[in-house]
Amino acid sequence: MPKLRPLTLHGECIDVSYEGKGVLKTPKGIVFVDGVLPQEEADIDLFYSRNGALFGKIKKITKPSQYRIPSECRVFLKCGGCAFQNLLYPQELELKRILVADQLYKVGGIKQEVLLTQGMPNPRGYRNKVQLPLGKENGHAVAGFYQENTHRLIPMAECLLEDRKAHSIVQDCLALMDKYHIEPYEEDTGRGDIRHLFVRTSLHYDETMLCLVCKNRSFHNRSDLISELRKKHPEITTIVQNTNPRKTNVILGERTDILFGPGSIRESLLGIEFKISAKSFFQTNVLMAEMLFSYVLEQAGIQETDIVYDAYSGIGTIGLIASKKASFVRAVEIEASSVKDAIRTKRRNNIPNFQIFQGDATEDIIENAKAGNKFDVLIMDPPRKGSTLEFLKAVKTLGPRTIIYVSCNPGTLARDLKELVPAYHIDSVKPFDMFPRTNHVETVCVLSRGNQIK
Repeated sequence: MPKLRPLTLHGECIDVSYEGKGVLKTPKGIVFVDGVLPQEEADIDLFYSRNGALFGKIKKITKPSQYRIPSECRVFLKCGGCAFQNLLYPQELELKRILVADQLYKVGGIKQEVLLTQGMPNPRGYRNKVQLPLGKENGHAVAGFYQENTHRLIPMAECLLEDRKAHSIVQDCLALMDKYHIEPYEEDTGRGDIRHLFVRTSLHYDETMLCLVCKNRSFHNRSDLISELRKKHPEITTIVQNTNPRKTNVILGERTDILFGPGSIRESLLGIEFKISAKSFFQTNVLMAEMLFSYVLEQAGIQETDIVYDAYSGIGTIGLIASKKASFVRAVEIEASSVKDAIRTKRRNNIPNFQIFQGDATEDIIENAKAGNKFDVLIMDPPRKGSTLEFLKAVKTLGPRTIIYVSCNPGTLARDLKELVPAYHIDSVKPFDMFPRTNHVETVCVLSRGNQIK
């Protein structure tokens, strides 16, 4: 991305972008700047351009917001992981509510009241998955995050969003790497042993997994490292090693070996027990996930005779929970590993009325529409790119009584809702703050069948 000549500008923040950046009105036009809040004024340095848009850095806040607070994070605005560490939490929730409403209108032309954003009692320490690249600083192994839009590692002793238990494990592992001369992987040269440290913790069980992501299947002094870590951290119930020899940005490789324990940990969501391995997809904020899924079930109004269609099912979380109330749940997911996890969970929890199929959701729902199959409730949780026009047309053909659309992208949600309305009526839209202090927001939209099913 092209850097610009140094230029200082003064601007007023008139909005916040979907990326969580302040939208500043300046003499040079709109400039996007991290860390500037609505209604603030600031001096900024013009930094770079991307696809015709201008980006800058804060030089000085000249008119601070009444909602601004000091950030407790020492690397805020450096690592790029957070957007709102400097904003009072209630105001962050309101900002995200407004963001969803704006996207519905700007993208979908939909004027819709958006309910208050569901937040967390304590918006920190919620991430149960800590995945950190390694590097070296002053001759010592360090872990951190890559600075936004760069490959520069920002060392981090602690992240306020991640489970504190995980950080203690990471710091001790780094110290032991120094002690036993185990080298962190160097991206440029391809030398070194350990590429990433990956810790998973469980909210409902006293179980913790450590995954060492390495270049090779073995490395010197590995047994000493594992032995001392287990002594220092008896809370670690399993240690695995994932091998990734490729020069790639993909973190995990194909092979995973168990070094200690069962190779997985347990977690539960609303009474369903899940077994989580290093490669399993799982909700990173279990507390908020339970709030969201409880809301989905409440709004879906599933009756014991209902047949539910669970599209973009992932590991089947929503469908498995919905099976408690429904007559039958048909789930569809394209990723083979997620389908296998869902089948294991179904068997472990003895759930006979849930069935998951591997395949493309669009192709599957079109086949069901052509066959004249009927579903009472449709639950869909597509990826960030949203659903497809063909999927949405097939939904209107099937005509389920209720649609629950769970979205991680308000823009594609708005686009897809535009296709479903007026065949369906939007009953409610409610954001959930699954990732506090970041720019991300999850949204649950409830739709009921109208009189114009096509």
